[in-house]
Amino acid sequence: MKFEQLLNHLDSGTCVDQLQTESVVDLAVLLMSIDGEVCEKELTVLNQWIEKLCWNSEIEAGLYISNMITHCRDVIAKGDIEHFIHHRMKHIVDAPIKELAYKLTTQLAKADGIVTESESSALKVIEAEL
Repeated sequence: MKFEQLLNHLDSGTCVDQLQTESVVDLAVLLMSIDGEVCEKELTVLNQWIEKLCWNSEIEAGLYISNMITHCRDVIAKGDIEHFIHHRMKHIVDAPIKELAYKLTTQLAKADGIVTESESSALKVIEAEL
């Protein structure tokens, strides 16, 4: 049944759109996590953006974010930040969505009032992918 759903969604572009949306959220969570802590202001900003995005997944957005926070902490601990960014940016094929990813990650980096060196470095990598 899931395979049939996948085929149905491929025709409508839903899978591509959702993959782009998830990639934007992945980058956002990375930026939230990169300074070592996720604050409420950052989560509020991300949740406001998710309400504007078209989230079409069987996984609820809050659970997805929670799982991604854990994954991003592992990515950061392993020093794979640039690889993670490049991989996610490859899934974002629409120029306006790339711009959205940069705008959102920039806003999240500034949400707690301090843009750390690690956040600034990650933003430069994202900007280079535009």
